[in-house]
Amino acid sequence: MESVDHIDNEIKNSQNFLSQAEISRQKFQIVNQVGIIYAIGIAIISQFGEIFFIVLKNYFPNYFKTKKGDAILIGTLLVNQIFGTLLMFLMTKFIKKITIKKTSYGCKKYFGNFFVNGGLLFLGFLFGHLFEKFLMSFFTKKEINQEKIIEEKSNIFLNILITCITAPIAEELMYRKFLIDRLSIYSKTLAIFSSGIMFGIFHTNFQQIFGAMFGGWAFAYAYAETGNILITISYHIYENSFVSLITFLYPKDKNNQTKEKIFSLLVLLKLLSGIIGIIILIIYRKKIKVSGEENKSGDKWNFFKSYGMWIFVIEGFILSFILYMSLIIVATTPNLKIFKYFFN
Repeated sequence: MESVDHIDNEIKNSQNFLSQAEISRQKFQIVNQVGIIYAIGIAIISQFGEIFFIVLKNYFPNYFKTKKGDAILIGTLLVNQIFGTLLMFLMTKFIKKITIKKTSYGCKKYFGNFFVNGGLLFLGFLFGHLFEKFLMSFFTKKEINQEKIIEEKSNIFLNILITCITAPIAEELMYRKFLIDRLSIYSKTLAIFSSGIMFGIFHTNFQQIFGAMFGGWAFAYAYAETGNILITISYHIYENSFVSLITFLYPKDKNNQTKEKIFSLLVLLKLLSGIIGIIILIIYRKKIKVSGEENKSGDKWNFFKSYGMWIFVIEGFILSFILYMSLIIVATTPNLKIFKYFFN
């Protein structure tokens, strides 16, 4: 791994002392490369997932039918997390990267970002949920529940392992470590902005896209400033665990008053922590700086000048379109067998 200055000198020496503008242009090609590689990687992971479930359904039909929740969790672990992380590591291995200097974050900054992240996640998920309900109201009057896919009783320990532990590790490596180490060659500001957008689009549904995007910016900032991926993994583990706990305690049985009270208390705590985070963000917004890039705040908009990033964004919208069309067809045409394959 190299520093930005070392890479600049390397480009100058190899290209007969190019101007700074030309060096910047060449470094921007890394942004295009990363966008294309991530687009290809997500396409491969998506297809690999389809193959996994086809094989599972054909060769283990009873298991798939009786334990669909477990089957989807195992598929997520094997395909998205293990295979996906390994694939993105190999695909990005030969792109130049820099060493983000490890610095101490301190308790004040750690917990400050912790609350800010919670506030951004809350706003993002609220906006995404309302936007999805508004969008779906134009297509169907039926309630569309994406969680129907995994509502079959899944093993609680398997759920904790995959949702709360392995998913945060895999996603932080792919959308923070691998991504920011490379995009920071051009600009840490752009790397942080890109990480949030790409992490949001990776979720392919409006209930999560905006929450993951907003929270992803807080995660990315923490990593870009500290070089310590364990910090963002800890944030991610907490958020996934808290949401999983709220989901598990959701009072489907209205007669279970104890469960309903605990659920209400947790939701209230999440709401309060989100409000605290938004207040902190408002008060300290002018003090949030990307170290070493005080004059590069405009770099983030160069994300939209990258054809590689646009390829990734367009692919994400295509995958989202396929998901929502499938959900709409299932809700409006429940007897259509091709879609009952996964959704019924």
